[in-house]
This record gives sequence, structure tokens and C-alpha cells, in this order.
Amino acid sequence: MLSYKTSITCLILAQIVLSVSCSKVGPDSKESNPCLTNANSPYYISFTGKPFAGDTLVFSVDAPSNVKKTWQFRGYYASHGEYLMDSNPQYVYRKRGLYHVSVIINDDTFNSKCQNPELQIEIGEPYVLSELKNIPGERYWRAYADSLRFQSSKVDTIAIYNDTFGLFMVNEMTLSIKNKLLTAKGKIIPPDGNEFYVFSDTAVVHALEWETVFYYHKKDSVVYMSHPYQGGYIQEGKYPSRRAYGITTVYHSSK
Repeated sequence: MLSYKTSITCLILAQIVLSVSCSKVGPDSKESNPCLTNANSPYYISFTGKPFAGDTLVFSVDAPSNVKKTWQFRGYYASHGEYLMDSNPQYVYRKRGLYHVSVIINDDTFNSKCQNPELQIEIGEPYVLSELKNIPGERYWRAYADSLRFQSSKVDTIAIYNDTFGLFMVNEMTLSIKNKLLTAKGKIIPPDGNEFYVFSDTAVVHALEWETVFYYHKKDSVVYMSHPYQGGYIQEGKYPSRRAYGITTVYHSSK
């Protein structure tokens, strides 16, 4: 069975490393682009496909057809990337990591009109369906309910108990647990080789709430974390970048 500290590490990893977010921002230079702090692009980028290394993603933007669109695909820390003129470009990421996708509207390279939308996307390791074969079924869980105080930031363990419930694969991308549907986010391969799969609730819209499952297929161990929104704040420029208060319930299961 995985340790409590391991579960907290998984939480930080899931929220910071595996989050996929869209932001309406422009190029990198604040001096040349005031839209970084006053983003008002009317357009949004979306994609279809699995966000895993080696899979083909198809991108689209909801800008009208009479608008010239130049797509840029680049790494998160790269200043330059690959440019495509297709209306709905197809793109394959070969390695896991964090990437940026942006659309230059009507050759406005510096986004002076604040119309260039941008998407930040996390690409995970491709998962192997056969490695998930032991997930389905009812499991015995050891649960820890921890409360983070708002005023003192002190963590109190308010309950430790046992529970029994199942989790099931609805399809190759969707996991069902406690009447919630979680979407596959790919496989993480840490330096110690204790690789695991991540599933999260894509319906969650607030940065300070989460429903996440980590499945360590080699050990057939599961960590399930549930934290409904109970308050908190975003710490800009700090690590971790968000601090959620209230009760976090962490379930551990090993068959």
C-alpha cells in the first residue's frame, strides 16, 4: 500500500504537471504586448484526440473563415516553433511535456489587437490498455480525511476509516469511481520507475477542487483523492501555485 506522503506528492503532480488549461494571452514580451495582462481575445482554440505522445491531435479555432490564421506550435519554454497555415491542423507530439499552441490572427504577430488565442496543453505518456486490466472491480480502501485550516495553514487528520467501493473502466479513456467519471491523462514514468496512470475529472472547473485517481499498475495500487471546492487562493508565481483549504479525502487501495 502506498504511503500518505506518496499520495500528497501525487496530488501536487496531478494539479501542476497534468493540468490542461486554455488562456487568452499573446506572445511572451510584456513590453511589446499589453494583452498578457489584459487578454480579451474573442476566439478559443480546441482540439480532438488523445493528449498522449504519438497520438494525432486535430486543432480548430472558432474564428470566422474570412480571417487569416497562422498556427504556431512550440514548447512551453521555446520562443519559436513550427508554423502551419491549415484551417484545422493535425499535429503529433513525440514526447510528453508542456506545450503552447497559438493562432496569429491576420498577421498580427505581436498581438497588438489582443485577438490571438493561445492554448497550453500537457502531453502525457501513451498508456497501454492491457496494463489497466486489473482496475475493474470492488476494492477495499483505507481513507484519510485531512483538513487544512485557513488561518494557521495547519493540517489536521480528522478521520481515518475503511471503505469498500469499486472502480470500472467505462471505455478506454474513462474511469468510473463513486458515481464520478474521470478522464485518462496519460502515464507518468518517474525516475524511480514506479510508473502510474492518472485520471482526473474534466468537469471540474475551479482550480481549487479536484477528483483524481492514480493507478500504479505494477503494484495494482490505487490512490484516489477528492477535494470539493471549500475556499482558498491562487499564489501567483509560487510553488505550488494554488492553495486549497478544507477537507481532502485520500483513499488507498492495494489488492
